[in-house]
Amino acid sequence: MNHRQFKGFLKDMEAECRDIPYHSTVRWLSRGKVLDVFSAIHEEISLFLEMKGEEMHCLKDINWITDLAFLADITMHLNNVNLSLKGKGQLIVDMHDQIKAFMEKLRLFERQMNNGHLTFFNRLASLNYLKLLLSAITKQS
Repeated sequence: MNHRQFKGFLKDMEAECRDIPYHSTVRWLSRGKVLDVFSAIHEEISLFLEMKGEEMHCLKDINWITDLAFLADITMHLNNVNLSLKGKGQLIVDMHDQIKAFMEKLRLFERQMNNGHLTFFNRLASLNYLKLLLSAITKQS
């Protein structure tokens, strides 16, 4: 019943996503997609829970939301490297190169994040943009 109501709520809110898988038996690759969807509609989830008389304070905690966005982004990168390692006919040398390349990518991510560049972290970048916008609006008031 709640799931059907939630899907209707998302449709009414014209949310970015129309549903979120809620079964715990999701494969780990799909969990990255669940994180991405959850991150995209966390505000709608919070509103829905408030309408039901329940509240999850973490959905309003900017630090928790930032961690969620980072987790969704990094899991997407992990999923991509995992998918690149799958398939028949791959040589171990090629797979080793892909893993080494991913490790270099992680170092690049770290350097860029330390410099405030979120190019490879879409969810985190959009959240950061919103935080900056809210900060600017607050300063003008």
